[in-house]
Amino acid sequence: MADHVTSHPARTHVRTHSPRLRPRPAPRPRRRQQPGQHLRPHPGRSRRPPHRRRHRLPRQRRHPRSTTPLSVDDLADQLVAAADAEGLDRFALSGFSLGGSVAIRAAARHPERVTALVLTATFQYRDNRLALASSVWRKIAASGDRETLAEFLLMMALGTQALESMSSEQLQETLGFAAATAADGSPEQVDLVGQVDVRDDLAGIKVPTLVISTTDDWVTSTALHRRLAETIPGARLAEIAGGHLPMLERTDEWLQLISDFLGKH
Repeated sequence: MADHVTSHPARTHVRTHSPRLRPRPAPRPRRRQQPGQHLRPHPGRSRRPPHRRRHRLPRQRRHPRSTTPLSVDDLADQLVAAADAEGLDRFALSGFSLGGSVAIRAAARHPERVTALVLTATFQYRDNRLALASSVWRKIAASGDRETLAEFLLMMALGTQALESMSSEQLQETLGFAAATAADGSPEQVDLVGQVDVRDDLAGIKVPTLVISTTDDWVTSTALHRRLAETIPGARLAEIAGGHLPMLERTDEWLQLISDFLGKH
């Protein structure tokens, strides 16, 4: 079975399949996850799809901020180079938002390397809604006002149910966390959003593809998600009721979709 590389604008992960060498203990009973329950990273181990181990590759904050404009082609090649550094020959790619656009370009530029695609809340080009959102995002990020940037991004990224389920204290805590962890390279990433157009790559994608559509997404519209699934040959469309961040709002549901899909491909 192929390895699994996760593409994200700010980080890249590699997950490899490994057999269970001994029986796993019975899982502890747990409460049913509610929308928006995991809006901050847990200080302990993060949840992962079953039977995978993850090798962390270099993250953006460990490298100098780019002094030249970002490009989708360069990021796609860097993603494959990261897999090379891990000794991976062929692998599945999972991309979120802008990372999904990069994953599509990587599959188009390196078709012999990619075995499957998972595209979450991904856009193939910047539509009018994303153009307006990215314009405001760019201006706030360039101003250095991290608190206002956090307010804007939280308002745009979270679905209605997840956002309204938070108490005032939880909201302020989440805003503080978002402001403290905002990437310095946000302006460059937003500039790249305006340049992305991978529509010409879609018809040539020949690997199994899962498109995960976030149905209450104020950043990338469900219309973009549907067009992705309609244009990539044989792509499967799955919907998650939530905003732009299903890995936080609907963690278990999102991971299960990916695990089930990659388990078959």
